[in-house]
Amino acid sequence: VNLALTETGSYSGLASSINVKSALHSSGLLHLGDTNPVRFYATGGDITGFTLFSSKFSRIIASRDITDIALYIQNTDEGNISTVSAGRDIIAYNENAEIRTLAGDANQGNAIGDPEQTTVDGRKITALAGDIQISGPGVVEVFAGRNLDLGTGANFSDGTGTGITSIGNQRNPFLSFTGADIIAMAGVTGADGSGPALGLASSSMDFDAFAEEYLSDGTVSDSDYLDKLGVSTITGLSAEQQAIVALEVFYTTLRDAGRAATESGDYSAGFAAIETLFGTDGADGVIRTRSRDIRTTSGGSISIGVPTGSLTLAETLTGNPLTPPGIVTEFGGSINTFTDGDVDIGLSRIFTLRGGDIVMWSSTGDIAAGSAPKTVVTAPPTRV
Repeated sequence: VNLALTETGSYSGLASSINVKSALHSSGLLHLGDTNPVRFYATGGDITGFTLFSSKFSRIIASRDITDIALYIQNTDEGNISTVSAGRDIIAYNENAEIRTLAGDANQGNAIGDPEQTTVDGRKITALAGDIQISGPGVVEVFAGRNLDLGTGANFSDGTGTGITSIGNQRNPFLSFTGADIIAMAGVTGADGSGPALGLASSSMDFDAFAEEYLSDGTVSDSDYLDKLGVSTITGLSAEQQAIVALEVFYTTLRDAGRAATESGDYSAGFAAIETLFGTDGADGVIRTRSRDIRTTSGGSISIGVPTGSLTLAETLTGNPLTPPGIVTEFGGSINTFTDGDVDIGLSRIFTLRGGDIVMWSSTGDIAAGSAPKTVVTAPPTRV
């Protein structure tokens, strides 16, 4: 078997062998410095039943929905920004996708699925893994005009089927260790208020107004993204890179407003920043992670935004995940969440390991710390 033709997206088990990894990837990083992304667009339609292995940064954009997918993308440079965006819903693991239902209709002589790959309860897999996995540095952006739902499928033992993940060099050993940052948002549309967001700078968010108010001199005193790019000012950056820095400033502003309000009770600075960036009207949307993760394993940060809706993690352990799911940075990296409505952690978790701050803001809802016992006699060690 030619190992170069057996890529799966897995980086555990047999796929964790350095020999296997080296055979699957080029030590020269073929697309290092390449400024032309892989583009996969559905103008006026959906992307569904789609598996992608990309060796360079990519743009996967659908006017309507993105469902039943397995996306394994690679950034090669710190400046790379990969984008997955739908004008309506993203349902990453979706057994009920219309095209999947048709393809599995035995009455029409159709049959799909790998008979060797089954879920923990013995059912045949009738959907793709549901992964949006980014290797390498830079940033991956995931936007849904309405809802972002990672699905309820079981995690697979080979390390796939886990959700939105940034894995650094765990699949390609020739990449740098530091992994990409994740930005995931729901209820964010195109700049004209409809269709898919083509990026932060080309979305329903008003970064021009925000930058004028909060970035007038172009300098930011504390920006992890600028540090990774090796610069100290937004001058000379692309519009999308400037928007990423502005988003960092937005979360910092919410943090500072919350700290100040512990004494004054005044959250107006935070609400002013929200209104400047998001306005007063927007598309409804929610994020549901269910049995899946939003996770970085190699130092990347996670920023989540739902300007008109809520964030719900695992309400039940549907799909029997291999480990309790959640929003996690394993090797440092901050976690920022902004919602208008509730943050319901349920049976899941939001945490960082090896350093990393957590900022959570809900404008009108509750932040529920989960449904497990509030006190324990002994706590088992965290297992990664």
